[in-house]
Amino acid sequence: MIRNLERHNHKENGSNKYNINCLSLETHPDNIEIKKIVKNKSDISILEALINTSKQKNIVNNKSHHKNIVVKIGPTKKTIEKEYKIGKSLEEQNIIGFINYMCLFNCFDNTYYNIKEDIQKPLCSAKHTDENEKAVLIMPYIAEGSIKNFNWTLEKFDILKSVLLQSIMSLFLAYHKLGFLHNDIHLDNILIKKTKKQYIEYEYDTIMKHNGKTNNTNTIKIPTNGYKIVILDFDSSMINLDKDIGIEFYWLNLENMLSRINTDLKTKSGDIINMVDLAKNILSFISKQKQLKGHYFETLKLLDMINTSIIKLINNPINNPINNFTYNPNIF
Repeated sequence: MIRNLERHNHKENGSNKYNINCLSLETHPDNIEIKKIVKNKSDISILEALINTSKQKNIVNNKSHHKNIVVKIGPTKKTIEKEYKIGKSLEEQNIIGFINYMCLFNCFDNTYYNIKEDIQKPLCSAKHTDENEKAVLIMPYIAEGSIKNFNWTLEKFDILKSVLLQSIMSLFLAYHKLGFLHNDIHLDNILIKKTKKQYIEYEYDTIMKHNGKTNNTNTIKIPTNGYKIVILDFDSSMINLDKDIGIEFYWLNLENMLSRINTDLKTKSGDIINMVDLAKNILSFISKQKQLKGHYFETLKLLDMINTSIIKLINNPINNPINNFTYNPNIF
């Protein structure tokens, strides 16, 4: 049982407390209705919730319009405000493939949940001090889930190819334009969402080293196969890094993400898909770049490597990894 997060600072002719400044919504919501706690670890809480987005109640059925959201509550100074600022910086640079945060506001409620019937644990406190100051970050709820939790089958390998290529290009552009490093990029931090777009277009300029001039804009078009990515969770992220200094960590980020394709991809029944051959070639290339501190433009070579490797898997059903499951005893 969780009490609603209501507005702080009473609005005129209204009984709600929180002054929630949601620029991406047409109206400020009256309250946030918590549905369930997804994660409550250390000083960070992640909740599934509903937010009222209607200007007025629907006269026909007397119901308000609600939108599914995810609420993240944590220390203002430590992570939440930082996440919001990084997200907005990526948004301002028009770098696609990252979460668009909806709202950020301070939490002053005695908001709690029941651990047991007679034991309550606070998420926020009405006694506002620097030590217990909590912020509330609101983001869209994406029902399809993450790359890690998607139900992978051979027929969906075109989708896998697309979301991996999108992830690489989004991280490449974020580093190229903003000196951004995620620093905790794994397949559970990359959500996938249905889209009607046939292609995602990535534009970037090439800087000519010998004269410092900008070349013509380059465009890479990646087929979506019906899905686009949403990268989130910027707790450990950094921006505005010197790209020469941060290059080793850039390759380390890619290595961390792509090493998971041999351990984290599963079928509906929970069997791990064996992607050793695909991962081996890609990780060997990244390891070499990391060692040599190769320029991040070398990332673009990964696109062809992944594209070619997955096409081979699709076209050779006898040897494809779906037919070579690794049994996972922890699924029951």
